[in-house]
Amino acid sequence: MKKLLIMLAAMLPLFAFVGCSDDENSNGEDKNGTYCVVNNNEKFETELDDTLNGTMYEVIAFEYDESGDLISQKNIGDVSYGGGRSDIIEADETCVKVQISFLNIGKGSPFYDADYNERNYVAALTVIKPGENVDIVVDGETMISKTPNTKSLTKSIENISVSNALENVMIDIQK
Repeated sequence: MKKLLIMLAAMLPLFAFVGCSDDENSNGEDKNGTYCVVNNNEKFETELDDTLNGTMYEVIAFEYDESGDLISQKNIGDVSYGGGRSDIIEADETCVKVQISFLNIGKGSPFYDADYNERNYVAALTVIKPGENVDIVVDGETMISKTPNTKSLTKSIENISVSNALENVMIDIQK
């Protein structure tokens, strides 16, 4: 009996450390990649509008497959300035790249419907790999454009930084 207990005690660690790999689902296939949007913009201070503060409003993720076709659009919501993070988003199974889009002015602003509150698109697409999570970090130096990255649209003539875009909106509000 004593030998049986010793043998069971010796085998216990073997069973305790056996399990499924975290990067595979129950079918043995890789899990979809995941991503999180991180807003590292500093607080943008202006007396003109409380919502023009560096928060990224109505964030949308556009997911593309390996041929560059848009396969999914995910509405993420608002991501606050100063290190705000979105929830972790699971990418579509055929997604290989993501492009983030956002507005500079929120719905609570009297300037929300103004022509200059255009949707911004992060110029660089982020690569998504199966089973991996990636933080998509946006800060004052991130290049943005006014057009999405799709085959049907031409590339933006000018890319500017997020900081410059916020300053341009402030100038437009003052007009």
